[in-house]
Amino acid sequence: MESPNKRLKPSNEGDDFMSLDVGDEADDKYGYGNKEDEAEDQNPTANAPRGPKAQYQRDARFDRRNAQDRPRSKHALPGHEPWVLVKTKFGRRFVHNTQTRESLWRIPDDVWPAVRDFDAWEKQQKEREENAKWAEQELQAMRQQSKAEEKNQRADAEEGRNRRRRSESLQREDEEAMMAELAAQAEHAEEQDAKNAAKTVEPQVGETGYDSEGSFEYVEVTDDEEGDDDGSEAGQGLRAEPAQPDNETSGPAEPEDEGPVEFGEDDIAYQLAAMGADYGLDEGEYGSPPPEGWSEGAEGLPLSNEDAANLFKDLLDDHHISPYTPWEKLLQDEDSPTSILHDDRYTVLPNMKARRHVFDDWARAKAAEIQTARAQMERQDPRIPYLALLAAKASPKLYWPEFKRKFKKEPALLDRKLGDKDKEKLYRDHIARLKLPESTRKADLIALLKSLPLRILNNSTRLDSLPQAFLAHLHSISLPPRTRDEVVGQYISSLPPPPDAAESADEKTAEEQERLRREKARREAALLERKRAVEEERRRVEKEERFARMGLLEEERELRQADVGKGSRRGLRAMLGGAEGEGDREGMGESGGG
Repeated sequence: MESPNKRLKPSNEGDDFMSLDVGDEADDKYGYGNKEDEAEDQNPTANAPRGPKAQYQRDARFDRRNAQDRPRSKHALPGHEPWVLVKTKFGRRFVHNTQTRESLWRIPDDVWPAVRDFDAWEKQQKEREENAKWAEQELQAMRQQSKAEEKNQRADAEEGRNRRRRSESLQREDEEAMMAELAAQAEHAEEQDAKNAAKTVEPQVGETGYDSEGSFEYVEVTDDEEGDDDGSEAGQGLRAEPAQPDNETSGPAEPEDEGPVEFGEDDIAYQLAAMGADYGLDEGEYGSPPPEGWSEGAEGLPLSNEDAANLFKDLLDDHHISPYTPWEKLLQDEDSPTSILHDDRYTVLPNMKARRHVFDDWARAKAAEIQTARAQMERQDPRIPYLALLAAKASPKLYWPEFKRKFKKEPALLDRKLGDKDKEKLYRDHIARLKLPESTRKADLIALLKSLPLRILNNSTRLDSLPQAFLAHLHSISLPPRTRDEVVGQYISSLPPPPDAAESADEKTAEEQERLRREKARREAALLERKRAVEEERRRVEKEERFARMGLLEEERELRQADVGKGSRRGLRAMLGGAEGEGDREGMGESGGG
């Protein structure tokens, strides 16, 4: 039931108006505008019903749906051909007789079975449509499920293939590791076999000869005491090359195999001495000191372990090495002309372990010093940590409110020493500078570097300890970190050294710098003196070696002149005897002259 306060919507005039004097075919078709109806309209009281029916008809007369409702479709009723079932726009229905032009809202009893059959047929058609729709939906769901299952099967198959690939890769790695281990074991076994099979002959008097290169050669000399009366003389330490095959004997005598001879400490010391002489090293630069001590001057200049470590630290400072650079990276940079490997101070420490130990100590101390200085600068100027945050997090895609909300928990944004307006201004200026060309930003950075005094920015400044005036400026973060470090590094390398300590305002700092400079100069002077002594020793060793080679060549020439090719040693004994005779004659001449 409608509310009494609800206002009725007025209907369209075209819908409300219906001409009564003009006969419409549609009205005539469905029973509207009949003569009898017109007569009733002219005299409504002629056949007016009485009682509740009259009230119902009066209510139906003023129903809005009667004025706006229109026929929508008609359906034939089999077996009752004059009658058709008409459905309206509002879902109502009535029967209409096409012959008599009679329309009835109340279906007659003789027509009702046909209408009921039509309702059953319509319901059956509706159920069929719903069943077909449901079947189509189920089919679509089954297709989607089959697609999902197929996709899952492909994913499972791909995962299985990946698992097999990983297992095969792991198996190959295990096989490679096993093969490498077996190869290492085989190599170790070969080395052990080679060491066990090494045969060395102890140097004995009378069995050493020299080849054309001046190196030692052990030559076995066989004595034939039965065929030679002077066999005793042949066993007296003669230097000779291996003789040619003797025509009078059946063949050369082969030496007996006495088994492998192990190296002794004397042999190892001898080889170390020979290798040190080849490389121009002093005795103090390799091996352990002998029990009787080094020879005079062999231990080098007095350079203590502390001085050597300080020299190595000076090397790291002079090359501006960052304490955060790994030690392995420094060793890999040997091709660079500025590498520490090309500096003479790199060799002041005896081995790589000592260098690594000193580098670690220096890196820890230098990193702590840098962190302390940076913390002090940040306390003095709060813009430094805020600019560092902008360099790492700021982006032109973020507006200031978004940036502030996103990084509101950062310590640089929580710091109240720098006002919010200053933070916003720095952020907006930084974003605006990021949109400038890179050449313009480089020029501004170089201008900022040139504006800094030499006292705070010089060739001894490292990239990880830049001055406060540089870090607190907006131009220092306008370029990417890698490009900025390249520009700053090139500019720092072109700067002169820092000014003298006398020009410094702080007298204590000046005295400390002067003391450090004197110690560094003393260490460098000791290093130069050590290098000079090493060079002199190397030249002396080369000179002695040259004279020794000349003597060996002369002896080799004399041995070649001896007649040792026919199995007899007469020519050699004659030559040696002649040499002894000349020595006797010289001795007699000296005694006669005396």
